[in-house]
Amino acid sequence: MTDVPGDASGEIVPECSDKDDCNNRGVFAAMAGQGPVAAALLQKACDMGSGSGCSNLANLIARGQLLERDLGKAAGLDVKACDLGEPKGCVNAALAYFEGTGVGADPARARELFSRGCDLGHLESCKNIGVLHWEGKGGPQDHAKAVTFFKKACDGGDASGCFNMGVAHYKGLGVAKDDRKAREYFDTACAKGDKGGCDLRDELDEGASKGGGVPGANLTVGSMTADGMTVKDLECALGSMGFMAALQLVGSIAANKKALDRCAPKGDAVRVTWEMAGGKTKNVEASGAKPNVARCVKRAAGKISSPLSGKCSAVFLVGKEVGANAAYEKLGR
Repeated sequence: MTDVPGDASGEIVPECSDKDDCNNRGVFAAMAGQGPVAAALLQKACDMGSGSGCSNLANLIARGQLLERDLGKAAGLDVKACDLGEPKGCVNAALAYFEGTGVGADPARARELFSRGCDLGHLESCKNIGVLHWEGKGGPQDHAKAVTFFKKACDGGDASGCFNMGVAHYKGLGVAKDDRKAREYFDTACAKGDKGGCDLRDELDEGASKGGGVPGANLTVGSMTADGMTVKDLECALGSMGFMAALQLVGSIAANKKALDRCAPKGDAVRVTWEMAGGKTKNVEASGAKPNVARCVKRAAGKISSPLSGKCSAVFLVGKEVGANAAYEKLGR
């Protein structure tokens, strides 16, 4: 720094020819533990227009090991570094404004700086600006816009960006819900060392191997009874969520209770998957019971009428309660 000349500490500041030379000599001085010398050289590089010089000096000041720590001054230097096209300066300044370290917390300013870092090719900045759009911090929530940043980060090799792309497809937010694409992104994230990606990839694989369940479901209910009809392990990917949607759905199933009970009067538990659209049920599958019972439940379930749209899986308890509960306990889940 210009106000901390090397000779003030008894150390001589070497001459440097241009901004890159000054920056390089400053880095070497820092590595040698010569804080004031490094500061003088890096400040000179910064003054000459070196974004790296500004960023490196900000890093020294923020760490407070060789120089007095001053987070406000470090943030200012990082902003200057960003202005000079140094992506590290953009992301560090953005983090300072987002977290309020050394400067007042300003998520909107953080958005701007992350966006500039992303434009400069800094993948973490792309992921971070995506998160701010996803969560609606510093501006309006926009899942679709968030996805464009997540994809840019993932395509560049950022594991978190790939994980977030998987989440977007898993939940159907910002993009169409697609478990196959979600799995691909989770697998990519996993290969890059993201444990969360490994876990969700395995969860999707497990759901597919069971032939039941709805990976990425946004409605999950362990057990619910309506009008005498009990369903268990209910999972759905629906446009509507919450308790009322679940109650409405089970009520629609209960409207066909008599037909379902006739399939196994003594009681049974049948795993059913189905899709709903336009008030009609389609693509019904039934398993986990004797073939004749499963076929009967499949036919009865095909007559379910619901205004909801989406895909569901559940275990229907049909017939006498005692027999149905006993069958459920034996059903592989």
